[in-house]
Amino acid sequence: MISSYLGCDDDKFSDAEVEASEAVEETVYVPSKQDVVLMVRPGMDLSKVVLPTFILEPRSFLEKLADYYYHVDLLAD
Repeated sequence: MISSYLGCDDDKFSDAEVEASEAVEETVYVPSKQDVVLMVRPGMDLSKVVLPTFILEPRSFLEKLADYYYHVDLLAD
């Protein structure tokens, strides 16, 4: 049977489940560039440092914004 996706009804979930899912979303930690610099010391083994993905990306922030605004008509729909 093929059915279409209609989205998520909040009525199916209890208030506790909705609050728990919101609490999980609020506890996400994104380290800033200063936090990453403070983790690294001279002579430290860098294989033990966990780096966030924005450091490993070869593109600049300006390039990412340019791509975002180039396709803004697709993202608005």
